[in-house]
Amino acid sequence: MKKYILFITLFSFPFSLFCEEEGGAHSGGWLTPIWGVPMIFWQAVNLILVFVLFYFLLRVKLPAFLRARKAEIEKALNKAKDERIAAEKKLQELEDKLSRLDGEVLEIIKEAERNAEREKEILRKSAEESAQWLKKEAEEEFKRKQIEAERRIREFAVNEAVEIAKNLIAKHFEPQDRERVFSEFLKEIKERVNG
Repeated sequence: MKKYILFITLFSFPFSLFCEEEGGAHSGGWLTPIWGVPMIFWQAVNLILVFVLFYFLLRVKLPAFLRARKAEIEKALNKAKDERIAAEKKLQELEDKLSRLDGEVLEIIKEAERNAEREKEILRKSAEESAQWLKKEAEEEFKRKQIEAERRIREFAVNEAVEIAKNLIAKHFEPQDRERVFSEFLKEIKERVNG
């Protein structure tokens, strides 16, 4: 297109300027001959060449250029339309994902609550089991202490009974009778304590 504009510019200069350089002196006027032909003729030829050039550009080249430009614009519009459709599709996909994401978040929250309830139940059961184990251990320890206390009380009672028996025997029996009764009594008490 630029070469056509340059071509038009060159032909739009008055032909007389060209002739002035070639022919020498110019007295002016429309009828002054150049190469024996009046100036008006050269001006008319120049004007006809410009009109032919414009006709050629406007009638032949311009429609082709406009058709090509129209095709480019239609192509760009179709591309923009396709891109808009793709963008709308992408937007719809994103909106679908977002709507599903809300549901997924709710599901994750519910699952977390269910897991928390399970953990809470496990901890409660574990605490109950630990409490039962501690209670059982405490009861068993209490029984052991009770048995130990009963054993000590019996041992104390036996020792006291032996001491009382020794004193009674020492007062009422002879030394050989005391030894015999004391050993029998001690033997019988030991059998009762151990049995």
